[in-house]
Amino acid sequence: MNGRKKRFILTYTQKNIEESDIFDAISMIGKHGRDAFPVARKKLLKSVLGSHRRFMLYKLLWWLPFIFNSNPPIQKWEKIAMDMPAKSLVESILGMIISRERGNSHKQIFSESQINNAVKFLRNYTMGIPILFRMRIRDKNNINELIITIGVAGSGKSKFIQQKYSHYERISMDRVRGIYSLDPADPEQSQLAYRYCIPQLEKVLAQGKSAIWDATSLTQSSRKGILTLARKYNAKVITIFFDIPIDEVKRRNRSRRRVVPENVIDEQNAKLEPPHIWETDEIIIVDKNWRENENEGNIEGTG
Repeated sequence: MNGRKKRFILTYTQKNIEESDIFDAISMIGKHGRDAFPVARKKLLKSVLGSHRRFMLYKLLWWLPFIFNSNPPIQKWEKIAMDMPAKSLVESILGMIISRERGNSHKQIFSESQINNAVKFLRNYTMGIPILFRMRIRDKNNINELIITIGVAGSGKSKFIQQKYSHYERISMDRVRGIYSLDPADPEQSQLAYRYCIPQLEKVLAQGKSAIWDATSLTQSSRKGILTLARKYNAKVITIFFDIPIDEVKRRNRSRRRVVPENVIDEQNAKLEPPHIWETDEIIIVDKNWRENENEGNIEGTG
């Protein structure tokens, strides 16, 4: 077999594997809604997909339950339109519709009403509903930055930023927990650590310095207060999303000085919400090998 033909077969096989993994992940969301997101993400993490493509699929999976909703509120339309590039969104929905029309296995996953709602969403998205983009305005001459880490305990966040961003002021909730013997599994004690760290962060940003918020920052709501400070002091926001398989996270956790109970890691993984475009000026994705993939402002790529 010549090299050219061999490369074609390998590429074709990889493409089929990718499509199968994507279909399985979408199927989980179609059947079980947003609750299936952690399992669907785990499926994609085991695939051969590149980091950028996988990240865009996370966004599709995150918003699919709203796309299937017959009457999502206007705020959700706006957020989906801001968070997902039109090309990715349109191609994904059209793919579902075409597969169902051809009688493929999507027919077993998506009901007729779900597909109809998706078509309605697509029609409004491309033709009808006015979208009010609330893009962030920032003075580009101001060069201080706020880096926010996003990832479950044991992802390697602290070690990564100590090696890559040692010259930034680091605000660490884990360090506060260690000093005051606070339990990371206790939400009230985590709130104490948060309230202790917020004034420290504000002090650094007020001085025009760059800072790192070293915490799990799992959800949009948990990042809101930090982002408010960034906007107040006109800092560029960079989110670092640690896209690490949960089995690898648990392996790393076992070698930590302060081991986090695995049930806590599972609970954190169930809450993990990828960063959205309106939260950040730049998104950096870090994989299990600590390879960085980054795009300014928006992420749309094949990986």
